[in-house]
Amino acid sequence: MEKAYSVKTTGKVAAVFIATSVSILMVGVLTPLWVHLPQKWLVVYTPAAGYSGVFFYPTLAWAVLWAGLYFTLGRKESVGTVKRWMTVFLASLIVATAIIMASLPWMPFPW
Repeated sequence: MEKAYSVKTTGKVAAVFIATSVSILMVGVLTPLWVHLPQKWLVVYTPAAGYSGVFFYPTLAWAVLWAGLYFTLGRKESVGTVKRWMTVFLASLIVATAIIMASLPWMPFPW
């Protein structure tokens, strides 16, 4: 019996992991952009100000990336393992969180 972390993933599953990791990193990059250099193009919904764009554009990018990768990788039987894609996902989550936390004035890093 295979261990859960060594299970091979299909191209369809890999497409979800890649699209999600990229969109999480986009949130990490767009947040400091809005906090330090507010841009008009980030205001998609006025009551939410720039944070509407911070979450709208990565969601849009996720959908486009997922669709493109789904059709590109969808027929592949094995594209890495669950362990590899979870590592990529968690790394993107950690990097995006660190960028966001470092950019917000109310929660600076201690160093």
